[in-house]
Amino acid sequence: VETGMPDATQIVRVVDGKSHSLALLTNGGVVEWGSNINNQLSGTDSSKKEEKNPLVYVPGYEGLTAQDASYAVTLSAGATHSLLLDADQTVWTWGDNSQGRLGQGDADSHEGLLQVWETEAVEKDGSYQVEFAEDENGDRIPMKAQAIAGGGSFSTVASIRPIENQNGFVAGEEVTVAGLRGEDV
Repeated sequence: VETGMPDATQIVRVVDGKSHSLALLTNGGVVEWGSNINNQLSGTDSSKKEEKNPLVYVPGYEGLTAQDASYAVTLSAGATHSLLLDADQTVWTWGDNSQGRLGQGDADSHEGLLQVWETEAVEKDGSYQVEFAEDENGDRIPMKAQAIAGGGSFSTVASIRPIENQNGFVAGEEVTVAGLRGEDV
């Protein structure tokens, strides 16, 4: 029986959620399989939520070359959601967003891969609120990270940025660890 599963020598890492799994391949591709009850399979028709789904490739990560910045470098899975970190250090999430674990600033249902955005603390009326960071054109700034983790119903993203002094020299590093929760943004 043909399952579509890549040869074991092509698999770099396997991560498991509660009822779905993902595998990172040597060519930067990602395959996923299992339950789709919470949209945790990004490459599957969401109308097939009740079915156990066969192996599918994550859209955009079918196995790209190392020259393409979109190839996956690591994966993580929570109970009913997944995270992908690509070579461009962009963080992508998909799956169950009922507690805001996809980093979209809400707890609404979403389908497909979702880019995670930078946030910042903004002072309003004497207190601070977390909002999405924007560039000079008012566009959201994509979050860049070096590490990701999904566990249970939450996600964690870690980024390391150089801190420059007034002369433009790197004077140290700023480490940010953020939990993705929609109610907080």
